[in-house]
Amino acid sequence: MFLNRYKNILDKDGHIHFKTDNTPIYRFALRSVLENKCTILEKTDDLYHSAVLNTYNSIPAYFETLFREQGEAIKYIRFQLWG
Repeated sequence: MFLNRYKNILDKDGHIHFKTDNTPIYRFALRSVLENKCTILEKTDDLYHSAVLNTYNSIPAYFETLFREQGEAIKYIRFQLWG
């Protein structure tokens, strides 16, 4: 399970910020987070049209900008591995 890799490098109080334009990958990540009983701190299906948008998660990646221009929503989850 890919989340186990983070347990070796992430501090107990650390957060993972997951951001994607790809809906199937977002659904897989969300399902993985829920199945592993991680603590979801924030999530949205449309980051740039939500109250979740802030200074830390609003920095666009190159492909994010391309897909937003095509009308694709950016999905976002911020979570902790340990509850």
